[in-house]
Amino acid sequence: MWGDFRYRYLVILGDPGSGKSMLLQYLALDWATTPPEKAIHLSIPLLIELRTYNRDRNSGECKDLLEFFHQGNVICRLNQHRLQEWLQAGKVLVMFDGLDEVFDPAQREQVITDIHRFTNDYPQVRVIVTSRIIGYKSV
Repeated sequence: MWGDFRYRYLVILGDPGSGKSMLLQYLALDWATTPPEKAIHLSIPLLIELRTYNRDRNSGECKDLLEFFHQGNVICRLNQHRLQEWLQAGKVLVMFDGLDEVFDPAQREQVITDIHRFTNDYPQVRVIVTSRIIGYKSV
């Protein structure tokens, strides 16, 4: 189902409580419960809570999204070489949840810049970003 997205980049906007985060969690869980012989052909989902990423970036625990992935703040410590291969091959679906939860406008702009830089570095990766309608500015 979710491995066949038509668009490489997708923004999901909605009101509070409309199920944006739940949808991303469902996509990750759906992949995790897929039989291995089928899951191996699907993009590996990485679910990133942007408020956690922003906190770690501001505290100096990571300098960018790739370092955030490598440190294991996603699900577990990921093999850096293997992750790099998957990203370059576009075998990863990166789901950035809660852009609106980065409350400081300057910090939100930095997170957006980081996402843009990431998508430029890995143009084959599929990306989903969620945000409340009120916290989203089209770029």
